[in-house]
Amino acid sequence: MDYTDIRSGKYTRVPMYRELRINSFDFMSLVKAMDLKGYCIFLESAGKTRDKGRFSFLCFNPVEIVSEENGNVRVTKNCNSGVQKCSIFEYIDAKLSEHVSPVSGEFGDFNGGYAGYSGSLSAGTLPVDKVSAEFLLIDEFVVFDNHTGKYHVCSVVYPDPADIESAIKKGETRLAELEHFILDMIADERIHFLPSKADDVIVEPAVSDEIFMQYTAMTRDKLAAQGIPLASVSRELHAHGRFSAFSFYMKLRGLSPSPYMYYMHLPHCRIAGSSPETHLKIKNGSMMMKPASGFTAAPQSRQGRSAARRELLRSDTDRGVHSVLVDLARDSLAASALDGTVTVKKFMDIEEYQNRLRIVTRINAILRPGTGIAKALSETLQACSITGMVTGEADSNEKLQVAGRSVAGYFGYNRSCDICVMTGCAVFDAAKAVIQGYALIHASVVADDVLLSAKVSAYPAVTCLGYALRG
Repeated sequence: MDYTDIRSGKYTRVPMYRELRINSFDFMSLVKAMDLKGYCIFLESAGKTRDKGRFSFLCFNPVEIVSEENGNVRVTKNCNSGVQKCSIFEYIDAKLSEHVSPVSGEFGDFNGGYAGYSGSLSAGTLPVDKVSAEFLLIDEFVVFDNHTGKYHVCSVVYPDPADIESAIKKGETRLAELEHFILDMIADERIHFLPSKADDVIVEPAVSDEIFMQYTAMTRDKLAAQGIPLASVSRELHAHGRFSAFSFYMKLRGLSPSPYMYYMHLPHCRIAGSSPETHLKIKNGSMMMKPASGFTAAPQSRQGRSAARRELLRSDTDRGVHSVLVDLARDSLAASALDGTVTVKKFMDIEEYQNRLRIVTRINAILRPGTGIAKALSETLQACSITGMVTGEADSNEKLQVAGRSVAGYFGYNRSCDICVMTGCAVFDAAKAVIQGYALIHASVVADDVLLSAKVSAYPAVTCLGYALRG
């Protein structure tokens, strides 16, 4: 590779890449092998068709594990753990400010950093309930170029300006070690096959339809009382059994390929999901949010799709809901943006994805100099919406929890981030899987289809569970 970035002296953290000699190997088998070795995160994407995005990233060997528990940050590094009195976003921004890393698109926007999730994924059901965010600091990863079919392994070096050549030599040695490690690890690995027929899995809602609707009404009352226009209600679905989170993800990525697909093997749980919705993306100081709403089935005929688009845009309810989402997104971006730079692009555009139509709007802004990218995310999470989460076992005291939006993605030392809304995901532990269905509600509108919307949003994940059940 070209060592210009290292020798320039401008950067204190530089990724080094080496091509791997495994071009004919199936990437998912590599993910499976790495999953068996320890904590890892796999990030990939798809376009509007089933074709994968340009780059996929397999992150492993985390330098540290950062989790937020009860408002404090727990940092685990080299088997030592300590607690800091701050938010996880304050911690991440402080760490990102310690180094300067180059921005290069040769291997995609991700060049290492903090990858993970933030949000209330479950309540009262899994160990993750005690954790509201969890990120792995990644200095080593494999990047796969889906266009060329080539693999590269990456290791980050922290060059000392007084001894650049030693940093280069150390990086080259580590890359050679990683290549041998990966080749040995996959020597006996085989492409992962799923059963041709799904096993029967009993999936039950955490609460009855009646309780869910009661608490949906309570959430709506909270919105009206607090002057909040919108919320997303979440309905938990439980499945008991021993599930392979990896097999679940294998099926999900085929059934529901999306712009954001992720598989996370974290200390507290495994998470797998697929999402079409960008929450926040930052690159070269440019911020972008892309609120979406108004999901409806897309007819198969071209004439039917055109009619459905027109009907969606003519709906006063759908237009009203989306206008509120756009206003919330604009306000949340303004909190971290240069004054006067928030602009709306393609207001109420119609996108078709996975046989569904949705209203989307792209909103851009320029990040205020000196503002951390994690802080910018925190601002958007605080301003965007609240979530009413109806939880609890069916035979226990049901309750309503109010929490922020759940998101997943990464923060890079190159001052880039790409964060999606966590929809269509499942959380796994040794004995259970939890899926959440979502539906938008408006403070002044009583929607008759909230139950159906929550069911439809959870359908792809529910369908995949039967392929993940272990005997």
